[in-house]
Amino acid sequence: MVQAKMRSVTALALGAFLGLMPTVTAAETKSRTCEGNPGHTLQHFLDELNPGDTLLVSGTCNENVVIGEGRRNITIDGQGSATINGSGDPSRATVLVRGRGITIKGFNIIGGRWGIDVFRGGTATIDGNAIQSAAVTGIIVVNGSFAQILNNTVSGNGVNGIAVSENSSADIGFAGDFATAASPNTITNNGQHGIWVGDASHAEIESNTITGNTEHGIVIESSSSARIGVRSGAPGTFAGANTIQQNGRRGVVVTRSASAGIVGNDISNNMEDGVGVFRAAHADIANNKINGNQGNGIYLTQNSSVNLGNDSGSNPEDQPNQTTTLNTGVGIRCVTGGVAEGRLGSLNGISGAKSFGTTLTINVTPSAPPDGSWGPVDDVEDGNPTTPDTTRLTVTGTGQVRINSQGCIDSLNP
Repeated sequence: MVQAKMRSVTALALGAFLGLMPTVTAAETKSRTCEGNPGHTLQHFLDELNPGDTLLVSGTCNENVVIGEGRRNITIDGQGSATINGSGDPSRATVLVRGRGITIKGFNIIGGRWGIDVFRGGTATIDGNAIQSAAVTGIIVVNGSFAQILNNTVSGNGVNGIAVSENSSADIGFAGDFATAASPNTITNNGQHGIWVGDASHAEIESNTITGNTEHGIVIESSSSARIGVRSGAPGTFAGANTIQQNGRRGVVVTRSASAGIVGNDISNNMEDGVGVFRAAHADIANNKINGNQGNGIYLTQNSSVNLGNDSGSNPEDQPNQTTTLNTGVGIRCVTGGVAEGRLGSLNGISGAKSFGTTLTINVTPSAPPDGSWGPVDDVEDGNPTTPDTTRLTVTGTGQVRINSQGCIDSLNP
């Protein structure tokens, strides 16, 4: 009798304990249609999802959707035909993501201030969508967030196609460091830049087509960094060049203390320079096809530096760049301070392979005044031989001084 009572008490206690444990449910796939009626909106359908669930959406969802920070590991699949139209409120994102592990795939996403905004620590995979007509940016990753941006068409947005900002990061065109194949995006016809990375952020950009944007194809600025092109993923996984062509200004810009590795891309037929490196920035530029740009192949200025491959080595990042169709200016031009190292390769332009200003040597003798200035210097390569440059040199004492009219250092080998 005592043993029976003990068994009964134990069973009751175990039942009570199990009743307190959270219920674990299997992941589900649910199908829903947006109809515009109360209870038939995408925002309403999200409330039905648990972590691991997939929502298959059809129809047109005329709304601005918020995926809140409490959401985890859900997939929202438009199946290649559903639409989310946020044009009704152009002050908000069409889709705002603050949750983690959110996948958005297969939608037409129209309008809003931003098409998709991954915000304040959100993480998302954005895969196979058409994102267009946002007032500012098609996809923005901001405020310490992360996104993988794969297989999308991002076009016709007011400012940038894709922006990565404020200590955020993104993989654009491949699914992380262990990817074995490309997942290319097409980023075209946006109002300013195709891709913009700024404010101490980082992006790895591989296998994309970035064409026809009004200003630059890619901009890296404000202490940010990027890997653009081959081996953006883990070394030895796969090689996927970006095609950066026919943008309204430069193909790639690295500026304001930013840095970039630009390896193995096709940077051609842009309306200004192929690559511009400005304002104390640095770029490793190797093994790219730099053809037919309407400015120079590479333009270097304002105390910036470039490595054009390495003096030896057989890896893609060691190789010089190639030109088969001449750029309109020179292959590489440096003005107002800059350093170039590595190999020139076949990089070239109609006006020659390179222009670093004129380097002159002057002698300062005891008969010269103890202090004085010498100049101005005329750079005969600048296309304006009758107008002197503004460079002047102040000297003291005696000896020999070498001066470059543009303050540039040419350490390139053939």
